[in-house]
Amino acid sequence: MDWYQGLHKYSDENSVWKVGSGDKINVWKDNWCGQSLVSLLQIPEYRHNNLKSTLSDIIQNKCIILPSLLVSLHSNLSQLVAEVCPNVLQADKLKWNLNDIGQLSTKDAFIHMKGHSQVSN
Repeated sequence: MDWYQGLHKYSDENSVWKVGSGDKINVWKDNWCGQSLVSLLQIPEYRHNNLKSTLSDIIQNKCIILPSLLVSLHSNLSQLVAEVCPNVLQADKLKWNLNDIGQLSTKDAFIHMKGHSQVSN
């Protein structure tokens, strides 16, 4: 795994989208409800390239509407989605979970990558 892939994986695991209009958020691959749907539903990685829907595709009247078949695949999914309140008048924002300001800094990235390389060696 190269440094970019490592940082991207680290960023994905430690951030969550604050949902606005949903235009920037991939329904399947982005963490907008506590974890990504591909992770929650254990969708095999070879299928990920076909999953292109944005969250804005399923926001209706300021609510996220998931197909009932999808909800039936995981018992907690409807509860996780119910806790997300889209603000369609604002842009989506990626929030970093490991500091108080909610942004991934270069320093945070460096510290992670330095620690990762020491563990790998």
